[in-house]
Amino acid sequence: MARFPDVKVHLYGKSVRPGRKLGHVTVWGSDVASARKRANAAVALLRGDESGDA
Repeated sequence: MARFPDVKVHLYGKSVRPGRKLGHVTVWGSDVASARKRANAAVALLRGDESGDA
């Protein structure tokens, strides 16, 4: 996530099972609106949208 230095993806290294949490994403920001915008862009990238525009 080099495009988003204030977004960190934490993977737990667990095997996949239904309903199991495999990790989480942490977003830092000076206000909720800007943090939410960056979080949505990061989600778009994680889902395969190369542009990262959310």
